[in-house]
Amino acid sequence: MYGVCGTENEFIRELAKECGEWHEEVISEIEGNPILFADDADGDMYLELEDGRIIQLDSEFTELDVVATDMSDFFLNYIFGERANEYLGDEWLEELKSYDII
Repeated sequence: MYGVCGTENEFIRELAKECGEWHEEVISEIEGNPILFADDADGDMYLELEDGRIIQLDSEFTELDVVATDMSDFFLNYIFGERANEYLGDEWLEELKSYDII
């Protein structure tokens, strides 16, 4: 995680730049003043827009999808909830269920 601040923060922007100037170049093309706050093992990036929505940018920079309505929805439903299979597949969802997280 790069940070989960709901407002634009220069520190978070600097962390994004450290990931590579190309990140900033790609991010600057996305409407909604996005803040990069996470990536995953596949290289997909997760960004928060000004309106709170969370978007996923795939590692090839070809697909941009809204994955959550806000940060709470992202963590509680997409990462650790009923939609966890959308994040890391059915095995991840079953693992969460085995620990009674879901």
